[in-house]
Amino acid sequence: GYSRSMKRNLDENLPSYVMLFRSQILDFMVSSTREKFKKKVMESMKVNEQEVEDTAKIERLLLDELIYFQNLLKSDSQKYLLPGSKIPSVVDCSLYSMMERFVGDMGDANVHASFPNLIVNHPELERLNKWYLHMRKSFPLKFKGRRVPPDLLEKMKVSWD
Repeated sequence: GYSRSMKRNLDENLPSYVMLFRSQILDFMVSSTREKFKKKVMESMKVNEQEVEDTAKIERLLLDELIYFQNLLKSDSQKYLLPGSKIPSVVDCSLYSMMERFVGDMGDANVHASFPNLIVNHPELERLNKWYLHMRKSFPLKFKGRRVPPDLLEKMKVSWD
């Protein structure tokens, strides 16, 4: 997903004078962060070094997870993952944000999808796709112009490591 998504976004936003070795510069700049994320993915998905590089295997594991969540939707008319909910639950919000990274554009952040053809390649996710499109229309992601108030950020003592 990195090449299709984050690297592509970074590449599009580098100054035009950075032409020579552009791709290698990007890879070097984000290599330590990518390595951290790779280890977290390996732990959470219970895959080894070789398996995490196997895009087809990762997509199959991802598909299994998405089918699990789709099965929470008992009908096409169910708006949220928890039956009877009048508003989105934490589960809806979490899955929606993941779907945005996999197949969306992260709203006004315009980040390229990491698995852009996931829904197209897997028509068995039709019900989940309808749910996702409903969430996208009802709750569009907005990042630009929004910042956490400094006093709240200080109270939270956020660490990004």
